[in-house]
Amino acid sequence: MGEFVKPKYADKHKKKFKKPARLECMMQDYPKVLPASERVGFTSVAAWCSFSPCKNATADAVGKTPPACALSAEADQYFLGAETLRWAGCDVASPASPETWDKIASTTLSPAVVLKPSWAQSLGELRAKLPKPRLVRVSATSTLVLGGDVVVRSLALDGGLVVDAAPGATVVISECVVANSGFRRVACPAGAPEAIKIRGFTTVRGDDVPVFQVAEGSWIIENDAAGGVVLVRDAARAPPDADEGCKAKCSLM
Repeated sequence: MGEFVKPKYADKHKKKFKKPARLECMMQDYPKVLPASERVGFTSVAAWCSFSPCKNATADAVGKTPPACALSAEADQYFLGAETLRWAGCDVASPASPETWDKIASTTLSPAVVLKPSWAQSLGELRAKLPKPRLVRVSATSTLVLGGDVVVRSLALDGGLVVDAAPGATVVISECVVANSGFRRVACPAGAPEAIKIRGFTTVRGDDVPVFQVAEGSWIIENDAAGGVVLVRDAARAPPDADEGCKAKCSLM
């Protein structure tokens, strides 16, 4: 394929290189080297589920669209999770205003939804983990982390919730209203590691945020009589199947 040089300059007058220039090739040029008899096609996929570069230093990313830096790449991961739940039919709110860290603004840092590969890797697995998506609600400021064999039957989340099931363990979230202080983003301390500083913020988990890391067995996450979120080990009891009760309870959020 044909080669070209794409220099990056250190000054606006383009008199000084930021770093040594290198030869590059464009993958898009591949069809140009094929004989005329070859048939060439392409598949177009939406960027939110397929592409999020992290190639710019924070200072260089200011003013660029997209910024393509550590902050925007992390925000895109959260948006991927949130949009996946929306696509499945869940009610996932969007933030009213953007967040800005180190002069980089983002409208997709919240809600922060992390769906680990162990939770679902196909549309079939996604539908199986969300049997009644209309009964799943996530507020705009929430953080939700799911991993492993976790079925979300009905959930109203306003805050933070982390559920991770090890291989062989199963968890069902059923008839559950979760409201707490959640996770909050704060400015990085001066001595923070570089991996944290490049994002512009660090994340602090509230003391009341439940984190369930299940190593084995079958469990149900639900509300107790006082409204707290509890993990109940009861493999024999199936979750309730009635819709109306959950809708009424979830409206308390």
